[in-house]
Amino acid sequence: MARRITTTDGVLAATMLVGLGLLLAGTGLGIWAVVLASTSFVAVAARGVWHERSALAICLGLGLVLCWTGDVVGYLGNFELSAGSFLVGHLVFAGGFLAKGAAWRRLLAGFGAVLVAGLLIGQWLIPHLPADQRVLVMAYMVVISIMVIAACGSRQPSLRLLVVAAVLFYVSDIAVARWKFVSPGSENRFFCYPLYYTACLLLALASRWGGPVREEETP
Repeated sequence: MARRITTTDGVLAATMLVGLGLLLAGTGLGIWAVVLASTSFVAVAARGVWHERSALAICLGLGLVLCWTGDVVGYLGNFELSAGSFLVGHLVFAGGFLAKGAAWRRLLAGFGAVLVAGLLIGQWLIPHLPADQRVLVMAYMVVISIMVIAACGSRQPSLRLLVVAAVLFYVSDIAVARWKFVSPGSENRFFCYPLYYTACLLLALASRWGGPVREEETP
């Protein structure tokens, strides 16, 4: 895979880090920091769509626009709309990951690992969920699990990058769930924001940066 990472991407990544730093510092610029950081990874993804024009690049770009929407409306207090936007985004990511087909052994291995993790997380989280949000959160858990499984089974050249990004996204959402439902407190931002923005930046770069995947399986 040709690497088309440029100085512009570096500037956009640095801009994202500035927004992230403002969020972690707890300044009064909260929504503007979110817009700055999230717009930066969308801009990196847009460059991927322009350069590659592949199914993966388009799905990553669209998925990250949905993440941008989820970030902004979530920060403004609309949890349901935010979760819905991320839910659709994860389905779009999964479609992009599997656009070249699936490596079934890795897909099944990912399913097994995510199933165990999901059962453990569900036992911990579900008792804390309000009744009116339980269905939405459980649906979200299923969909983000599908996204991680799809990354594990991907035949994209950037396989390893996609798996790392998907797992970081999954763990960041565990931190978000803890923040909202289990143990509210500003210290949670030091877990969820760095993991989340790292995951989104890696996804934004994934259509242009990666290595060859071993063809250990036939479709």
